[in-house]
Amino acid sequence: MQHAALVGVLAGCGREEAVSPGSEHLVLRERVAGVDPIHISGLASGMAAVASNIYEPLFQYHYLKRPYEVVPCLAAEMPQWSADGLSCRIRLKGDARFDDNPCFPEGRGRPVTAADVIFSWKRIADPRNASAFWAHFEHHIIGLDEYRRALRENTPEPAVPGLHAVDAQTLEIRLTRPWPQLIQIFAHPATAVVPAEALQIYGADFLRHPVGTGPFRLRSWEPGTGVVLEKSPTFREEHYPTDGAPEDAAAGLLADSGKRLPQVDEVHFHVIETSEPAWLLFLQGRIDHLGVPTDHFDDVLDASWQLRPEWNQKGLCVDVFPSMFLRWIGFNMADPVIANNLPLRRAISLAMNRQEFNDLFLGGRCGLPGSLLPPGMKEHRPGLRDAWMTFDLERARAQRIEAEKIHGGAIPPLTLRMGGTSPLVRQIGQLITRWLAEAGLELHVDHVDERAMNSSMREHPASMFFGDGYSMVHPDPTDLFRRFVSHGDDATANIFHYQNPRFDESYESLAAMPDSPERIKLCHQMEDHLLQDLPCIGFLTYNWVSVRHDWLTSFKPHAFSGPAGLIKYHRVDGRRREQQSPP
Repeated sequence: MQHAALVGVLAGCGREEAVSPGSEHLVLRERVAGVDPIHISGLASGMAAVASNIYEPLFQYHYLKRPYEVVPCLAAEMPQWSADGLSCRIRLKGDARFDDNPCFPEGRGRPVTAADVIFSWKRIADPRNASAFWAHFEHHIIGLDEYRRALRENTPEPAVPGLHAVDAQTLEIRLTRPWPQLIQIFAHPATAVVPAEALQIYGADFLRHPVGTGPFRLRSWEPGTGVVLEKSPTFREEHYPTDGAPEDAAAGLLADSGKRLPQVDEVHFHVIETSEPAWLLFLQGRIDHLGVPTDHFDDVLDASWQLRPEWNQKGLCVDVFPSMFLRWIGFNMADPVIANNLPLRRAISLAMNRQEFNDLFLGGRCGLPGSLLPPGMKEHRPGLRDAWMTFDLERARAQRIEAEKIHGGAIPPLTLRMGGTSPLVRQIGQLITRWLAEAGLELHVDHVDERAMNSSMREHPASMFFGDGYSMVHPDPTDLFRRFVSHGDDATANIFHYQNPRFDESYESLAAMPDSPERIKLCHQMEDHLLQDLPCIGFLTYNWVSVRHDWLTSFKPHAFSGPAGLIKYHRVDGRRREQQSPP
């Protein structure tokens, strides 16, 4: 199977293409049938990798600065807010235009307008499109919920007072309540702007005919092999940033300051669904950067995640950074056995040997959490080590004894619901079962379809606790905390059935507050609520660990663009690649 995959990849990644001076070569771990921004969910997905280089939202994240900072993209400037925080105006760049395409008169792209933005966001609200990103718009923009309801009920389409084109280049947004996180939502690739003409001409085939404003456009598409993008000749003038994080200058990340973007002419995405063929192509110099396969992790990196000397000598570089993905064990707080017994939840947390899991299944590349807010967020407290978020079998047994006193006898068998039915997932279930048995707790594992995991927990909360995880959509604590708000609407998706009035009240305040020291303090108080109540326990914080050839420069990983995002900033030294690639 792997041999056949490798032969197919080699056929589409020939020697001449691999050393093409102006091209970057990457791997897609899944086949992509098409791209439509409104269907982007995970930023590490193949669709996100392709779409984020063709389409653009109003805002983007500064390429280099950390913590992450929102800057204009299609917008000409940051929003102009009203004094009450309930409305804002956003002016568009005058030189932002759609790429030339037959869907336009005479095949020539046109400028982006405020009406295009409204059209694109209404597509997210349209229930017939089934965009998962709707949860982030819900209840925020005046009239948009009513618009969605009318389409669902097949009644006349109402106006949306909260979305208004003041003129061709100016958008006005009116909100139901203050929403400072708006610009972060509008930096997500799911909110990217698409032209109505493309939908009208291509219809259901729009997925295969992307028409964007971004630095690249589609050149060719082979569904089973890969995608090739080329530099868009109509892309506006945009330049590499001249400032960044304090360490960026020493790392060479400011060497291209002020240069026009994009810096590569072509982007080749090669579909390689298994690790070993991708690794072989990387070693041959035909892939520019790649996540380190677990089987090769110890061979390539030492205990401190630095490259071993022999790999340094081969001209490789390593990049390690937090992915903003948190794996946790969530408790069903509607179950009286769990909800009324804090020592039981503590015992389960203390019995979890997170490092053993990390070593066995992830090559030791992930971090052990001390809190719930992941590293990489400015609100993260790096020195915080929660007393219950650790492995301590003796304390776990002591807490289990306290739990039995509260329960009035032995704790009945617990049920863990896990998404996935593969042999690997079953091995993980067996490992957790052993951990709890060592603490004196009996566990049964219920394996369910991974795609139905969250809806299963909301609609049929039969399990006492469950395996879950969450990837931050934007770098604000509200994106995590909304999952614990007790009113539990579609936007909140409180599958924990957690209820804490003080937490709910704090969330409403936090969501309306602009960035400030007071807001960070409130955020920490809310995190402390969760750490004390334990509706979930942190399990691992995931890192992206990738290697690249040193001919790929101006490369800085970015949690909110996926491993392949922000290619417009990258530069490939074709001469060095040609000299260093094996024959």
